[in-house]
Amino acid sequence: MPCIKIIILLLTLFLTQILAKPGLNINLGYGFTNYSPDDLNEVNRIFEATSRAAGFNGYTVEPFNGHLETMLGIGVEWPRFVCALEAEIWRENFSQRGVAFSTSGLTGTVDADEKYLFLPITLMLKYPIKWNRFLFTPGYGAGIMFGGASIRMATKYTSSNPDDELNLKFTSGFNQIHRLGFDLFYKVFSNAGVGMSAGYRFSKIPYLEVSEVNGYSKIFNILFNGGADKGDKLYTKYESLNFIAESERTNRDHLVVGDMTGFYLWLKLFLQIGGKER
Repeated sequence: MPCIKIIILLLTLFLTQILAKPGLNINLGYGFTNYSPDDLNEVNRIFEATSRAAGFNGYTVEPFNGHLETMLGIGVEWPRFVCALEAEIWRENFSQRGVAFSTSGLTGTVDADEKYLFLPITLMLKYPIKWNRFLFTPGYGAGIMFGGASIRMATKYTSSNPDDELNLKFTSGFNQIHRLGFDLFYKVFSNAGVGMSAGYRFSKIPYLEVSEVNGYSKIFNILFNGGADKGDKLYTKYESLNFIAESERTNRDHLVVGDMTGFYLWLKLFLQIGGKER
């Protein structure tokens, strides 16, 4: 795979720089990453429409359109370039409480939680350009993003049915990342400064697969046409959502993927330890 070869090349350069020169650059950033995954937003739209049609009162699902994030980068110099390993933390959490429903002879309320956590890790090759106290470093990087999601659905019935609760966990596998961007720092001190990073990221989640199933939910089974088993992947078919095994897929089933391509913008703190002063 082209991305794996690029990662190996950058990792080799990264290790070579560590052995050749002890200078380190440490960056800590906080900012915003933007993306608009059509498939995941379509899943939310269908889920909301299906829930309302099934008798859920006021069940709403927020769209995916980006979020705040934290990043940490460690770079080494050799002799004119900087090779940096940068890690990010993405979180998306949605919660609703006491959603009333009346469907298929069942009445009650539902507490629902959706949590998403993704960890992009990128090796960046950068070229620092100094002008007075400013440091401009354009660069390119390649890496991987892994993570997953979880759903909790706790139901309290007003009828004679016993209350139930379902907890599902999903994995998204590994997917490639490519980044084009730049850092712009103002050196407050000789080895420390403040600044920003901006750029564009190319990435796609290949699937959402059920990795763990705990508990049971009658309501979840109604909404998702029979529920979910470990190893199932999420598909859409017309206006319905289905968790099915790969072997049961038909040409009418559309595998849900997540296109996380979009821009990012961070505010950062910069610290240089050893090496050549820039």
